[in-house]
Amino acid sequence: MNTTSAPTTPWTEQIARTLAVVIILAGIYDPVFTVTRSVPPVVALRSTDSVRHAPLLQQVRQRLAAQASVVSGDAPGADAQVVVGSALPPTLATDTTVGFVVTTPTRHGFHVERWGAPAAAPLDARTSLLMRVARDAASAQRTADTASVTLEVREEGALVAAQTIALTAGARTTTVLPYVPTREGTHVLEMRLIDGTDTVHWRHPVHARATQWRVLVYDTRPSWLSTFVRRTLERDDRFVVSSRVVTSRQVSRATAHAAGSLAAVERLGSLPDVLIIGAPDALSVADLAALDRLMVVHGLSVVLLPDHLTGNGTLSGARNGFDALLETGPWRVLPALPSNAPRIVQHVPGLHALMGSAMDSIHLLATAIAVPHQLPADAELVATVSTVSTVSTSTVPGSTSSGSTFATQAPVVWRIARGRGTMLVSTAFDAWRFRDARRSTFDGTWRDLIADAATQRAPRMAFLAPPAGEDMPRSRLLRIDPFSSISGNRPIVWVIGPSDTTVARLLPTNVANTWRATWAPMANRNGANARTPLLLQAMFEGDTAFLPLPADDARLSWTEDRPTEQLTAWAQSRRGRVLPASAIDSLAGLISTAVGERRHTAPWHPMRSGWWIVPLALAFGTEWWLRRRRGSP
Repeated sequence: MNTTSAPTTPWTEQIARTLAVVIILAGIYDPVFTVTRSVPPVVALRSTDSVRHAPLLQQVRQRLAAQASVVSGDAPGADAQVVVGSALPPTLATDTTVGFVVTTPTRHGFHVERWGAPAAAPLDARTSLLMRVARDAASAQRTADTASVTLEVREEGALVAAQTIALTAGARTTTVLPYVPTREGTHVLEMRLIDGTDTVHWRHPVHARATQWRVLVYDTRPSWLSTFVRRTLERDDRFVVSSRVVTSRQVSRATAHAAGSLAAVERLGSLPDVLIIGAPDALSVADLAALDRLMVVHGLSVVLLPDHLTGNGTLSGARNGFDALLETGPWRVLPALPSNAPRIVQHVPGLHALMGSAMDSIHLLATAIAVPHQLPADAELVATVSTVSTVSTSTVPGSTSSGSTFATQAPVVWRIARGRGTMLVSTAFDAWRFRDARRSTFDGTWRDLIADAATQRAPRMAFLAPPAGEDMPRSRLLRIDPFSSISGNRPIVWVIGPSDTTVARLLPTNVANTWRATWAPMANRNGANARTPLLLQAMFEGDTAFLPLPADDARLSWTEDRPTEQLTAWAQSRRGRVLPASAIDSLAGLISTAVGERRHTAPWHPMRSGWWIVPLALAFGTEWWLRRRRGSP
């Protein structure tokens, strides 16, 4: 009997078949390995004005591209940050430990430390533009001890305001330039700092509108001071005044649309911009609770006009808690001057320049003035009165001495924050008796004070800053005060350009009462992308919010090029330094030295890559070709 043995498979075919099976099993098992690789550092390239510094930004990007991964804009988690220009961007990642600054020199070392301007302004009313200018301390080594610089504000090329200031090296000053919009619409202001042949310039949009502020005057009893303040506002077309005066128990006199009580103010369809309380000593405990809620929760601006001290030397009546709300402690009435001459109440020098207020100089007259023993720590002084104090100079016990006298300033008008709102208090009780325009500024002062309070009222809606790390151009978040309305209406957002206005798309978010407004790029009259600043305008149930926004979402800021102490301190605190534009060739090496070797350890799943198909196909193909070669099917 003959026995025929089965043909033996060549070992080459077995190896190819085994390799293919191993690849398939590995794909099912999905093995993982830990590998450590050397990776280039991630560098975030930032600038406060990407348009003006575009050539320098491009040069820095080209120098760093060979040795680093460059990301334009904010990049949380980056290994290093490079700021181009002479001002830090408004938002900088705090988790970056290495920072460098690339700047270009200017002539006398002037730079703008701070500037401020409103996004919206009332028509035909004065608005203040704040500028804080400083001079670099190192500039004295190159130039004279004192140098002058000119500040200008221009609108459509026309000079609106100008001022020249002189600073020594290392000095700084704050100045305010006035601006009055004369037509409705968006005005693009160009602000300049001129230092010889060098010009620092930046733009800011201001939207002018003929708006009227809603003012509610609520008198718990008839009060002369409140009455004359109300009459002053009624003669000004900028204010829409409603009032309620409680003449006796359960009897009151009111105009249309005036709330019946302070608790009813919260239920009004449209809350007032300013709430004036006359004779607050007669407020009840319930009234004070409602007043506190209107400030803390709804952000109202409240003006308190007391007109006398009670018998126990307080502003409270029947222990209603009014003094506890003010947090001022004991009070005293200033003694009368000879012949009962009135005292002069004047604004705090320099205050409104620092705050950027458009308020005129305060010059009130009064004979009955109460001053608190101590103001709250966070109170903002608005106006004071000069008093004379006497200090004994005697050093021997029992001896007499006339002592020395000196003048001090006692607070009369001040403002304090209360939750989201503010509270303005005036204790010039009988200033209404001296309303002669030739002697005092009673009418102008109270119009300015109420207008300033109206502009400081917390908005019912506000644009929010984008979350850290978010890179969504032409997009902003809008939040509505949840206590403002229960109607369920949606706001409307417009994008205002130099020559066109479009409606933004409003999308809901995961946060209640918050929407995301998005819009397409706008074009100017020539069809190109607009480079002038834009404004976002939101409207919701009669309220309006504005947000200055540069075209193409570029940062709006000054464009001076002088390294300041702040920049130097920021760079040194992050193991970096300030470099001139001529030294950018060494920037990559400095960053590599500061960051060090960057090795990244991460899991590696080789079978999750599509390349495993190549060896699998090669193994199956080899095994099939060998079988066909020896004649096997």
